[in-house]
Amino acid sequence: MAKSELGMHWSIKNKIVGGFALGSAILLTSGLVGYARTLSLIQDSRWTAHTQEVLKELQKTLTTVTDAETGQRGYIITGEETYLEPYNKAIFAIDERIQRLRKLTADNVNQQRRINVLQLKISDRFELLKYTIELRKTKGYNAAWEFVLTGSGKQIMDEIRNLIDQMETEENALLAGRSEKEKTSAHNTILSYLIGIFLNFCLLCFVYYQMHREISKRQQAEKQIIDLNQELMRQSVELAAANKELEAFNYSVSHDLRAPLRHINGFTLLLQQFYADSLDEEGKEYLQRMALAGQRMGKMIDDFLNLSRISRTPVQPQSVDLSSLAESIALQLQSTQADRNVTFNIAKGAIAQGDEGLLRLMLENLLGNAWKYTSSKVNAIIEFGIVDSNRRPGAGDAELEERNNAFTASSQSPTPNPQLPTPIYFVRDNGVGFDIKHAEKIFKPFQRLHSITEFEGTGVGLATVGRIIERHSGRIWVEASVEQGATFYFTLGL
Repeated sequence: MAKSELGMHWSIKNKIVGGFALGSAILLTSGLVGYARTLSLIQDSRWTAHTQEVLKELQKTLTTVTDAETGQRGYIITGEETYLEPYNKAIFAIDERIQRLRKLTADNVNQQRRINVLQLKISDRFELLKYTIELRKTKGYNAAWEFVLTGSGKQIMDEIRNLIDQMETEENALLAGRSEKEKTSAHNTILSYLIGIFLNFCLLCFVYYQMHREISKRQQAEKQIIDLNQELMRQSVELAAANKELEAFNYSVSHDLRAPLRHINGFTLLLQQFYADSLDEEGKEYLQRMALAGQRMGKMIDDFLNLSRISRTPVQPQSVDLSSLAESIALQLQSTQADRNVTFNIAKGAIAQGDEGLLRLMLENLLGNAWKYTSSKVNAIIEFGIVDSNRRPGAGDAELEERNNAFTASSQSPTPNPQLPTPIYFVRDNGVGFDIKHAEKIFKPFQRLHSITEFEGTGVGLATVGRIIERHSGRIWVEASVEQGATFYFTLGL
């Protein structure tokens, strides 16, 4: 990309980023302003509702006093106690009404003063009502009615109504002002949101225009990328075809090697059967070596094909009981050499996710290795178990893993979840062990640390283990020392 094109590219990018930043700032500002205005609107609405509640409470207070008067008059006229029910209810309710009025108007000094006077007047009125009722009970209708006609009760009631009218007038004035303020707050809130939406819409239009220009300029570059991808796909197809050809070649070579190998083994067997008597001891030894070499070569071909097959076999994950697999493999090994004194310590409950067939093959190789390399021990011990993933590596583990990075699959393993530690499994033996500086060899095909005369094998077993661990997105490493045994640690990432 030319320098001028690069400058233009970054200029457009900066405009887009700046536009989004500005839009975010406008959105945040308008949101904060709208939030503040909404809070003000809510507060104004509360004050309006509060004033309406005061007006309702004033009417309820007046109604309570009126109900008391109604009950008193009904009793004076009829003498029936049932007519005193409104009066009795009013006596119990009036104090609560007064206290509620005090609480609702606690911020208004004028109203508090009026409530003090109102409470005294209501108290005086209830005293007169009580006195009149007592007159009716003791001296009869005429005495009570004459007292009513004096007008003292009416005078106090007029004063009560006048006080309540004054309080209602002041509350209505407050209600009008607060209602107007509420309308203004609602208008300002809506306006602030509309302004913010409009500004963001304009900004989005600008950003869209810039992005449209940028997209138009990149269409040609995308076409070039598509062409490159098509070329890459073509090369990938060619590579897949080459891999298939290589696989077929490996199979063909292995198959073609079997025919002459069978002839060599067959004729060697015939020589041993029919002409062994014609040979001296040295000749017989040569024939024996030829037979063993042929068998060894056949085993190497089989192991090579199995190793290649593992790389192609699809992994079918499922829950696998590794402890159960290890126990069955241990029984198989013990049945092959019942005279050996070998103690198997297999932990219970080692469950993993993976392909059961591949994991069985892996354990067969690891436990089989331990069985083989403890053959010289009188009291051999082979262990399988699981350790916590928080285990701190030993002094040489870091260097050891670095040396073994050729056969570990740690680069393909997912990052462990700190909340769900990845289990670390191990297979340990107290066999002959090996020098740890040669650890990088043991997971490579056909690499051996001991001669064929010491321990049989083709050197493919641990390579198979490494390949299976890799297929399960895991990692494997080893701790060992000469005549102190070996411990293979591994994880499974599926």
